Amino acid sequence: MDLKSIVAQYLREAADKIENGSCSLNDTEIKYLVSHIMHEEMNKQEAADYLNMSTRTFDRYIEKSELPQGVYVRGSKNLIWYKDELI
Repeated sequence: MDLKSIVAQYLREAADKIENGSCSLNDTEIKYLVSHIMHEEMNKQEAADYLNMSTRTFDRYIEKSELPQGVYVRGSKNLIWYKDELI
């Protein structure tokens, strides 16, 4: 069984436990888990679109430190932002 299949199996089992009330995680732990699962990468245009603003407005928010600076992906010159960090 490959790693993706194993992760998918564990997520299905966790979802079943959450739905049937046998999950031992509290709300804080579930929110933490979801935030890591939703750690989706976006480029500047995608991030600005997600926030319903122009890229220039997006840049202004970054300049005012109201949004994260973004990070470089190894081997790339392009910045990315994570969806869960923009919420």
